[in-house]
Amino acid sequence: MQTKQTVGIGIIGMGWMGMTHARAYRSDFNPGPGVGLGYDDLKTIEAHQFLQAIHTGKQGNPSFREAAAVADVQAAIQTSWEEDRWISI
Repeated sequence: MQTKQTVGIGIIGMGWMGMTHARAYRSDFNPGPGVGLGYDDLKTIEAHQFLQAIHTGKQGNPSFREAAAVADVQAAIQTSWEEDRWISI
């Protein structure tokens, strides 16, 4: 018999940024190979990109639309677990 449990779902570590963006900025923070970026580093990069988007008037990428799509998937995962069924997205 399966026991249901609460599952917290979230995006951890990269925030709005993907690994490609993190790699592009890595040498600005940690010039040595094999050293990853920390949370503060990522937040600094995110703030820079956000302010650049405001300054240039260009939409950042990913946008709120992509963030909303991720939230929809997370909600479907949670509902699927709670109701023990597949959820169409």
